[in-house]
Amino acid sequence: MTRVIGKRGDSKLGGDSNSTIYNVPTTKGKNLIFFGNYEWRKKETINNDQIQVWGCPKKTCPARAHAPIGDVVHLVVKTDHNHLPSRTKHIVRERKEQLKQQARENTVLPPRELISASREQLTDEQLISMPSYSSSKRTIERQRIVPERLQVDVQNPLEIVLGFLMDF
Repeated sequence: MTRVIGKRGDSKLGGDSNSTIYNVPTTKGKNLIFFGNYEWRKKETINNDQIQVWGCPKKTCPARAHAPIGDVVHLVVKTDHNHLPSRTKHIVRERKEQLKQQARENTVLPPRELISASREQLTDEQLISMPSYSSSKRTIERQRIVPERLQVDVQNPLEIVLGFLMDF
């Protein structure tokens, strides 16, 4: 799940001398890293695909950083964040992704057991940041594929409507 990319001490990124850069995979396959208790998402590449631009996923935050392609250890902050860092966000995100993965892999365990396993060994601060029980249960239900449930895999939504109308 979470992979440590490297360590770096850079006060510009809000980290101390032992700050660790974490790569956290997302469900949608986006690039996401955590450094200095801030979240960074890959936005674009510039300079003939030599520089990758990383930004804060918060829409109201102007934070941007540049790094050579494939080398996020050498991030250079161009614009600072306008909000406080989160010490627990990468752990909470990792646990949510683990919960989704376990829900897909193990369809026999009841949701309450998966949820309680995902919350084990978390601090109080991290538990507060976790989604509610009902929200986690809905997430598990969405991740599990039920054979009786009709699965729609259509590129064009009009095909669904036209197919439905042709049945009448």
